[in-house]
Amino acid sequence: MGISWHTEDWYSTWFNTRYYHLLYGNRNAEEAYLCVHHLVDYLKLPKGSRVLDAGCGKGRHAGAFAAEGMHITGIDLSAANIQSALETYPDIDFYVHDMRRLFRVNYFDAIVNLYTSFGYFQHPADDQRTITAFANGLQRGGTLVIDFLNSYKVMQSLDDIHVTVEDVHFTISKRIENGFLFKHIEIVDADKHYTFTERIRILYQEDFIHLFRKAGLTEVDVFGNYTLSTFDKHASDRLILVARKS
Repeated sequence: MGISWHTEDWYSTWFNTRYYHLLYGNRNAEEAYLCVHHLVDYLKLPKGSRVLDAGCGKGRHAGAFAAEGMHITGIDLSAANIQSALETYPDIDFYVHDMRRLFRVNYFDAIVNLYTSFGYFQHPADDQRTITAFANGLQRGGTLVIDFLNSYKVMQSLDDIHVTVEDVHFTISKRIENGFLFKHIEIVDADKHYTFTERIRILYQEDFIHLFRKAGLTEVDVFGNYTLSTFDKHASDRLILVARKS
C-alpha cells in the first residue's frame, strides 16, 4: 500500500502522524532543558515572566520553561500535538493556533520559536505576517528568539539519510529548489509505504534581520547552538537569533 502527501500545507498533515514523532524522537527533554536553561539565563528572565512558545509541538520546551519558573503558554497548529501537550503538562496553557495570527497583544516578555518551526509557508508574506504577529504580541522591551537551521551548512550536506526506528524504515532525500529545502521522506512500515515531503524556506541571518526591521524589531544577538556559542556560518548546527521590541 502506498500513500503520498504533497500539499501546500504539508505541516498540517505530517506533524499529526505517528511517523513524524518516530523519526524525530531523538529530540528529548534533556536537550530542551539545556536550550531553555541557557535562554532564560541569557535573557535574564525573572520567575513569573510571560513567555509564548510558538510552534510548541508536544510541549517539551514549554515544560522546561515551566520548570524554570516562567508563566508559559504554548501554541501549535497541530491539534494532535496540543492534545498530547495538555496530557503531558496539564498545568500549562496550550492552544491550537496559527502563528501567522496575533495571539495576544503587547502581552509577553518573550516569545520563542524553537527547533525550526519557521519557514514552512509557501508565500514570503506569511513569514512577515508571522514575525509581525510575534512583534505585536511582545511588550515593549520584550524579546523574540528564533531557532532556525543553519542554511549555509545545510547546503553543504544533501546526501541521502537512511534511518530505522522500531522496525520502520525511513529514507530521506534532500534537494534545493526555488528557494526551499525539500526533504522527501519515504517510509516503509511492514507492507505499508508512505511518502511525505517537508518544505522549509532557505533563510539566512540577513533575511531575518529584514523581517525583524519591517516588524519594528531590532536584532541584538546571534548564536550557533543551544549552549549559545558564537555563530559560525560554516560550522554551526543552528542559527539562533535574538531580537527586541523597542
